[in-house]
Amino acid sequence: MPGMMKRYAVMVMCVLFSKFAIGAPVKAPAGTFNGKVFPDMIQYRGIPFAKPPVGQLRWKAPQKADYVENFDATEFGAKCAQPTSLFSTDTSKIVGSEDCLYLNVYKPNDDHKNLPVMVWIHGGGHITGFGNQFDPSQLTIKHNLVSVTFNYRLGPLGYLSHPAFGGDSGNFGLLDQQLALKWVKENIQAFGGDPDNITIFGESAGGASTGMQIITPSSANLFNKAILQSGPFVNDHFIISRTEADQHGEKYAANLGCTMQDKSLLNCLQKVPVLKAVVTSGVDEKASATEWGPVYGTAIVPKKARDAFASNEFNHVAIINGTNSDEGNLFAYFMALAHRLETYDDAKRNTMLQIGEENIDAVMKAYPKEDYATPAKQYAQMMTDYMFACPAYEANRALGKKVDVYAYEFSDQNAPVVLKPLPAVGDFGAYHASDIVYVFQTQFDLAGPQDLSPAQMVLSDKIQSYWANFARTGTPNADDLFKWKKYDGNDANIIDLNPGKSGYTTDFSERHKCNVWHSVL
Repeated sequence: MPGMMKRYAVMVMCVLFSKFAIGAPVKAPAGTFNGKVFPDMIQYRGIPFAKPPVGQLRWKAPQKADYVENFDATEFGAKCAQPTSLFSTDTSKIVGSEDCLYLNVYKPNDDHKNLPVMVWIHGGGHITGFGNQFDPSQLTIKHNLVSVTFNYRLGPLGYLSHPAFGGDSGNFGLLDQQLALKWVKENIQAFGGDPDNITIFGESAGGASTGMQIITPSSANLFNKAILQSGPFVNDHFIISRTEADQHGEKYAANLGCTMQDKSLLNCLQKVPVLKAVVTSGVDEKASATEWGPVYGTAIVPKKARDAFASNEFNHVAIINGTNSDEGNLFAYFMALAHRLETYDDAKRNTMLQIGEENIDAVMKAYPKEDYATPAKQYAQMMTDYMFACPAYEANRALGKKVDVYAYEFSDQNAPVVLKPLPAVGDFGAYHASDIVYVFQTQFDLAGPQDLSPAQMVLSDKIQSYWANFARTGTPNADDLFKWKKYDGNDANIIDLNPGKSGYTTDFSERHKCNVWHSVL
């Protein structure tokens, strides 16, 4: 009896002094869920929205998860199988699991109903990343809304295309995203969210995925607004045709020894160990960081973005779309760290790998080496303009004629970063992903809220308010904020998000040389 009493006392103390409790059961169409209760918020973690895409479900469209009863939603689910990092060349190990299609719901700890819903699509080059890598707790609590994050299949498991795969080929990751959105649409009301007021948002590959959902016909009515942060979905070099993707898929299958020409080929591929499935390439012997991504010319994505805009065949929703002023610095940093930008010829060669030999001379003429102190700085500027700034500019010009668009550039030259600067690159400036900590105000891989100065925290509060207002009402504006004008083709209406000032950038297209890139993208 004394031992039992002691154990009971320990249990009571744990409950009294822990920062959370387990409970707050929710009954939804998908099941009943017990969450992790904090003073200001309740988190429902690791909810399955699809059956595990393993065995005969590998390289198949995701199937809706079975109903679950009294589900313990207090722990995050596994991340999807992926390399140890985006730039990893180690083919001996991976992290994560194929059983990974889980989502997380964050809600205020109150009884409010019909709150706006913000669904985050994580980035990572369609190769890495996971939903709970990003923590929307502060966004949820401070702006009284419901937030959702989720996982989707990555790399070849998410984006492999092959003639044997049928109409879903090449876009399994997008279909996972779509099924997560269907789950939100069907269940979020039980968690206090408004199923008719859903905003999807994401950064980098997550921003591009947000754009892809805009041009995916079967995603119609699953969301009402979209925010794209550095999402280059208009860049034709980041989406490939079904024909080209199938060629890569046949090379991939051959690299794995699956060369049969009948239905047994899929069976062969489905039996490949997950490690080999993740690290094998459809181009070379080893997978590359930019190899995988969405495929057009399919039942899921019939047209690439430009063609969808021109034919008016896209989901007409209000949009916030923007980029960071120095996106390329992060990529140049890792390239320089690997000694791949030692000379200006290196910068030219690496750029040509991205844009093709037919475009390289015109581009290099627009970026003369005399204008840049190092090859890395030249390469960084070209990647900023080519990969992010000008694709966003083209998207805004096309979409601004048809839907409400709010365009921005994030330009904090002192954005915090944990990486140690390299002389070849210099200051990071507003590097790729530097905006994430401003949006969430929680810890991220490259920076945390503790790293923000008072002026930067003011900017962060403003960005959060713009994003949350947009999610709530369809406009980012409020009486206490600098007025953000809609973008209608007037380049003076691109807002500059910078600490210490409010205003617009007036030289965006010229500064990023978008006239040069128009014919390349």
